[in-house]
Amino acid sequence: MAAPVLSSTPIIFSSWFCPFAQRVLIAAHAKKPAAHFAVHELSFQELFTSKPQWLLDLNPEGLVPFMAWKSNSSSSGSSSGSSSSSTWDTQAAVAAAAAAGLDAVVVRESLVCNEYLEDKFPDPPLLPSDPVGRAAARLLTHRVSNEFVTAFIRVLKDQRDTQSVQEAAAASLDDEITWLMSRMSSKGPLALSDRLSLVDCAVAPHLLRLYILRHYAGYRYKGPAAVRLRQYCKALKSHPAVAATLVHPEGLDYREELLKVYAHYGVSLVFNHRAPLW
Repeated sequence: MAAPVLSSTPIIFSSWFCPFAQRVLIAAHAKKPAAHFAVHELSFQELFTSKPQWLLDLNPEGLVPFMAWKSNSSSSGSSSGSSSSSTWDTQAAVAAAAAAGLDAVVVRESLVCNEYLEDKFPDPPLLPSDPVGRAAARLLTHRVSNEFVTAFIRVLKDQRDTQSVQEAAAASLDDEITWLMSRMSSKGPLALSDRLSLVDCAVAPHLLRLYILRHYAGYRYKGPAAVRLRQYCKALKSHPAVAATLVHPEGLDYREELLKVYAHYGVSLVFNHRAPLW
């Protein structure tokens, strides 16, 4: 596929099967109509077989998700604050792309992209208005990314190991889901309230892939929060911003095609997973 032409409109570089890219797409859809963005879909071959040079120029890691736009655009500015602060931040974001001769701002990492979207487009908010509530939400997101996602991947990777190892992996994921459900809003049905939040954006992609663990590893949640888990998953799937990301780019059955993707490579190496920035 030809290299995309950058403009003042941010492009979200994504792959429909990547849960980390899905995080950003959920947040971006939740920010409509204030957020204007385009999506550039990268194929399996572009990500894992033959990475195009333009991809490596924009993101040397060659992974999704990331966002990019022309660096001389006002899109890189903050929705508030001084112009000098905005310019400083932009220069930092431009550095890697500029080294490759590109006039581009690049924002990488799913959680960082979502924080950018929240800062740039504060309405509708995806974090609580008070500082304590925002800090609590970020702690939940941190736990999701560092513990829940890791436990999810262990269940996939350890399915070929001994039964005791498999059971330990499943128990660890049970514990993380139980912990997460215990921190959910009692008013619900979503993580913090009846409104979508960055916590939901972070956890939804993997939580809605539990059926893949059931298919390939025989995993079923055995903890005490099954009712809340079902309620939460139902609320996630029915939210328009989430539903907009549960679509195959060629109109095929999303769930079935996702199963095929994980059979192809996800079981042995799930999306080059590594520890998140924070």
